[in-house]
Amino acid sequence: MAEETVRMTLDQYRKFVAVQYLNASAFLFEGLKGQQGKNDFHFAVTMRSFIEYTRRGIWFLAWATDQQLRDVKNLTFKASGSLSV
Repeated sequence: MAEETVRMTLDQYRKFVAVQYLNASAFLFEGLKGQQGKNDFHFAVTMRSFIEYTRRGIWFLAWATDQQLRDVKNLTFKASGSLSV
């Protein structure tokens, strides 16, 4: 079966990747819910981080400008702080 190549603009591609990111986040969330009731403190702390990183990740993939992406390119966990969304 021949595969067909689909051409997208950069904006369409970024939104496509954002949807894939969102779908992956939904699967991770389903796994995370398994901790609920077993270790509620760990669940609450992990859930807060999960929500924040997912929100920021989808925002950057779908709507960040090229300049905003360049500005955060070199941030690491070694230093606190990042651009606000």
